[in-house]
Amino acid sequence: MDKQTNKINHYFSKNIYLPSMLLIIIALLDINLIINGFKISLAIILLPILTFLVNNFTILPVTIISGIGVFFVRCLVGISNGETIYSAIVHFYPEVAFYITYGILFYLYNKKIHFYCVKFSVFLPIVFIDFISNTVEILIRGGKMAFSPNVMFKLIIIASLRTFVSATIIYAFDFYGLLVLKKDDAQRYKNLIMLISQLKGEVVWMNKNAFQIEELMSTSYQLHNRLNSLGMENESRSALSIARDVHEVKKEYYLIVRGISSALEQETNQSGMYLKNIFKLIYESMTLEAETKGHNSIIKTSFENNFLTDKHYYLMSIFRNLITNALEAAEKKSEITLSQSKKNNVHIFHIHDNCGGIPDEYIDNIFIPCFSTKISYETGQVNRGLGLNIVHNIVEDKLNGKISVSSSNGCTDFYLYIPSDKLEVTE
Repeated sequence: MDKQTNKINHYFSKNIYLPSMLLIIIALLDINLIINGFKISLAIILLPILTFLVNNFTILPVTIISGIGVFFVRCLVGISNGETIYSAIVHFYPEVAFYITYGILFYLYNKKIHFYCVKFSVFLPIVFIDFISNTVEILIRGGKMAFSPNVMFKLIIIASLRTFVSATIIYAFDFYGLLVLKKDDAQRYKNLIMLISQLKGEVVWMNKNAFQIEELMSTSYQLHNRLNSLGMENESRSALSIARDVHEVKKEYYLIVRGISSALEQETNQSGMYLKNIFKLIYESMTLEAETKGHNSIIKTSFENNFLTDKHYYLMSIFRNLITNALEAAEKKSEITLSQSKKNNVHIFHIHDNCGGIPDEYIDNIFIPCFSTKISYETGQVNRGLGLNIVHNIVEDKLNGKISVSSSNGCTDFYLYIPSDKLEVTE
């Protein structure tokens, strides 16, 4: 997301008064319907839209402030039109109940599904949230008449129309890619993020190999000294030649790793990404990869804490490698879930798949470099076996975390335990 969009997102996620004012102003454009004092406006359609657009949007405070604000504004308008203060209060206080009910129900719903996926099934419950909230207001205003077939039918129509408007606007934002730049730019941006995350993981593995190169050079030189002491001059010179060659390879290798690392640090010098956006990007890219490979794979994501992290490239490298690994082992139909929770200042990421499982004789070796059970019998090509080793190195070396794996009945579960202070950053 570009800097300007990040600033708007940050401002709306922290400022509860601007969205509240927008709701209050739009609420003044209304029509009186069903019973006297029951006013229908389009103000509430902003809540799903802002929740979709803004990270960590504060649903409950905004709806409470909006409900109280709408009540006071309507009272002022009523009094200016000749109503008494008492009459205005009695007329308009039930509307506060509508906003608070809607806010609580929508907050609970958003907490359950994390409102970023644009699907018809996501919007259907919002119709019932709108309907229930209106029913609460009607009950306060007119009692049992809220349950008359005519009133209930009208409330369903109102809820459906308002939700339809919200959904249409959200679909427009998503379809045209206005959240990033243009649609093409957004796709290039997503591809770039995934490429960088992959390179980040590879660099971790390359840095580990640099240590092994150093050990190889030291071993060759020690062999040279030992052979020389035994009077084996020809063999000693060969060992020394190997040590020198390894030394030259080491210097070139370090230059390459340093160059890639430096370029990545310049490219990744930004405040970070919210977990919500990381999961969305993983969901979209991995779903596309599954379709490309001809798999009918369902990928699901869920999270409890939508925190900001500057380790987004490492997380995407981890998730991409684990999900890709599952997809490569999957049959034509499979299901993969990625979830997050938090306990005792530790983020717990759980990746579950039903893609065939890992045999007991292999499970202790899956994090070893170049270990692989995947081979193409058509081409003879063997998987290089680095993906899980890269995941292991990132989790334990870069993020000071732990990783565990279990497999049974054709299902595999990876658990990642990463300290929150290693992941979370402030705005």
